[in-house]
Amino acid sequence: MIIDKKVKTNIDINKMDNFQLARWAALVEGVNLIADMAGEKMKQFNNLELKPLALMKYIESTCDQICRKMNDVDDQDQIHENIKRKHNV
Repeated sequence: MIIDKKVKTNIDINKMDNFQLARWAALVEGVNLIADMAGEKMKQFNNLELKPLALMKYIESTCDQICRKMNDVDDQDQIHENIKRKHNV
């Protein structure tokens, strides 16, 4: 089997919406948790028994939480901008 290893490297996070950013953040967090578990068990990362479905479920549940937090911050920023504009600050 031949696998095409071309990776798209020109990803611009400024063009991503909050949901896309939240999914990437959840993936990074999940991988960090796996790496931490490897350290606790004194195992090499490559020797861990990975469970892709568990990681996918983790990403799904964590992504929503991260996205909500990001949207709350965006809403707060928008409120502050509106107040500044209204009062010419």
